[in-house]
Amino acid sequence: MKEFDNKKRTNLSDSIRIQKLRNEIARLRDAYHTKDIGTDEIYDSLTKELKKLLKENPELEDLNAPENRVAGKPLDKFIKIEHKIRMLSLNDVFSEEELYEWEKRSLKLLNLAKPAIRNRERADLTKFNYFCEVKFDGLAVSLIYEKGKFVRGATRGDGFVGEDITQNLRTIKSIPLTLMSKTVFDIPDYIEIRGEVLMSKKTLIRLNLVNDKNGKPLFANSRNAAAGSLRQLDPQLASERELDFFAYDIAETSNEKSLLNHSDKHKYLKKLGFQIGEDEAICKNLKEVINFINKFEKIRPGFSYGTDGVVISVDDLKLQEILGVVGKAPRYMAAFKYPAEKATTIVKDIKINVGRTGVLTPLAIFEPTLVAGSTVSKATLHNMDQIERLDLRIGDTVVIEKAGDVIPKVVEVLTRMRIGKEKKFKMVEKCPVCEGIVEKKYIGNFQSSYS
Repeated sequence: MKEFDNKKRTNLSDSIRIQKLRNEIARLRDAYHTKDIGTDEIYDSLTKELKKLLKENPELEDLNAPENRVAGKPLDKFIKIEHKIRMLSLNDVFSEEELYEWEKRSLKLLNLAKPAIRNRERADLTKFNYFCEVKFDGLAVSLIYEKGKFVRGATRGDGFVGEDITQNLRTIKSIPLTLMSKTVFDIPDYIEIRGEVLMSKKTLIRLNLVNDKNGKPLFANSRNAAAGSLRQLDPQLASERELDFFAYDIAETSNEKSLLNHSDKHKYLKKLGFQIGEDEAICKNLKEVINFINKFEKIRPGFSYGTDGVVISVDDLKLQEILGVVGKAPRYMAAFKYPAEKATTIVKDIKINVGRTGVLTPLAIFEPTLVAGSTVSKATLHNMDQIERLDLRIGDTVVIEKAGDVIPKVVEVLTRMRIGKEKKFKMVEKCPVCEGIVEKKYIGNFQSSYS
């Protein structure tokens, strides 16, 4: 096959050809994630030509161009970054009743705010839309773009300070390095995107097969795998993990005047070239919200990515501003969590955990068990009262669940599974850390006398 001859190219200059190649490579990348068109062969062929042209024209290199979505040099450590706008968490609700209570609180706050917003032409503050979207179970990150170029990415951290993982994020194909839009006016001078980095269930299976073959530890779930991949100091390792990104919010933008609702943000994100969740809806009331929740619950097991609920938002951004934030969570949003998955296991031992103030907390150690997508092997029993209430013994078969799909909890003892060799637990007389005498300070709790 003959090498492509520069001299025979039509009257397009190298710079124009390079830009055309970049645009098409970016389009194919986007189509791969949204329309499932294009082939690897076409993508690879265009990329090969582009690299050849750039080698001949090094002055046309662009750090944020598609071809530079490669791993940078390994880092010595991650740099801490202060978030310009705090990355918030969400308050969870676990039932329809709690969802209605959340709405009741929101309506009460809006009613109290009526005098302050009388001039905003809102005749009835009790009628507004909700926006429902899937709550992905991944790692929340912040992306900052200036003049349409990706300049920085960071983890949530504690909400105020995260870690700079820009190099690792640059390797994720679904994160645009340069924002796309039909008109240049749609691209803001500054925008901060919030979203979730994920690993698909299929990718997790492939990764664990490789790890198993090489004698490496297996990842318990896709969330752990995604988080571990982003925490690699060598971006090359992150690039090999086939991570994905879904945007869910705009924290700040210089074009915010055109955004009236949370749903408008999603439309704008899609216009700029970001992936957003396909399963989302504007709902007129909580009845429609609950229908959305129930509908997604049915398809959730076959979903390509890990999910742990549905996020419900007051759609109107002005109303969001009025409702505000309390603590670390916005009042205008709630995360509906599906019922925790349960599993059975055998309690092998009960150990004592000593807190910094000297409080002794019993900890159940059991056979490693898969619950709600991750492997758990221990759970706090809180205090002696809890052990006595459950009539829990070492050797018992127990039912465990993960509250909010996160924290493992012993909820039941299957006494009919006993064989007569189970042992009752007795609180230690001496602290396992300082050997001080253990005393009962208050109901159900014991404390070292040396604390």
